[in-house]
Amino acid sequence: MFNPVQAHFDIADRLGSCAELTGVAVVTELPRTLTPGGILGNPIEQALAVITGGGAAILVLMPELTGGTTDKPLFFDRAEFEVVVFTCDPLTSAPGGVAARAAQLAIRIAQALHDTQAPPSWYKLAVTALQPFRLESLPAEIAKLLRDQGFHAWVVKFGTPMELPIPSQVAAPTMTEHAGTVTLACTTTGAAIYYTTDGSYPGSGSTTATLYSVPFILTTACTLRSAAQKDGWQASNLVEANYTP
Repeated sequence: MFNPVQAHFDIADRLGSCAELTGVAVVTELPRTLTPGGILGNPIEQALAVITGGGAAILVLMPELTGGTTDKPLFFDRAEFEVVVFTCDPLTSAPGGVAARAAQLAIRIAQALHDTQAPPSWYKLAVTALQPFRLESLPAEIAKLLRDQGFHAWVVKFGTPMELPIPSQVAAPTMTEHAGTVTLACTTTGAAIYYTTDGSYPGSGSTTATLYSVPFILTTACTLRSAAQKDGWQASNLVEANYTP
């Protein structure tokens, strides 16, 4: 099972072991350990805290998961990562000083990650963007701190499709109505059937959904929606029908 927290730790380990990035501190968005009652600091401040007397730091952000559909629980099929490098150390051998050093480090990060074989549930990583990092996207006080101290930053964006096992799907429930009484059924043994009458999604996570147990009577016109779920299975397709008592 894909673990996004462990995934960004894995990326940090890969960068930390890269010879071309020796001496550059690598910080993860979430700390490796957190003492009981500890407070998560701003990850940008964490990155800056490891830069003493100049130098650079790499911040690996948590991945964004994409995929799934809008009418049933999500099954993610892609992870998008961002790695930001901060530096106030100029590259004296090239014009541009600090900006050139930031760009150089970003290129080395891209080279270290692109086409790298990720853990077993992933495919190879692919760099999708390499560009200056907009300080304006940060909280104003942190952006000001970076500018005042002469920092430049670049971001490397990359992603990977995830080869996830596709679970079996619960059969779509059936709806039958007789003399105003509605009966729901599902052929998947052990599946729970949920329904709504207000147009919302009929799932266990919905506060407006009702778990079906016995036939019920509809007293007002509505759109009846129903879906079935079972632990470890993909939720059924949604079914709906308009009823007028």
